[in-house]
Amino acid sequence: MNYQLVIQLSGDDLDALVRLEEAVVERLGDLGDVDGHDIGRGEMNIFIFTDNPRRAFDRIRPTLTGAFAAAFRQVEADSYVVLFPPGLKSFDVL
Repeated sequence: MNYQLVIQLSGDDLDALVRLEEAVVERLGDLGDVDGHDIGRGEMNIFIFTDNPRRAFDRIRPTLTGAFAAAFRQVEADSYVVLFPPGLKSFDVL
């Protein structure tokens, strides 16, 4: 798969992150593979490999509530393209 899609939330609730990750796996279907998560410094991330990051995001969007950000990059690239929220200028994974 050519892209990494990252869903980023603030917080440090591992149980909530795992529940969300499970919902994302179920909703994503054949559009990609969830590659795990990380948590630290007040940030939680779910990593997804996919060939169609925009379509994958559209499919999992209903599982995401509250404040979050979503961005993707080509697997070999360093910089991300922001999908959500509109107007977010930069995106980094700590």
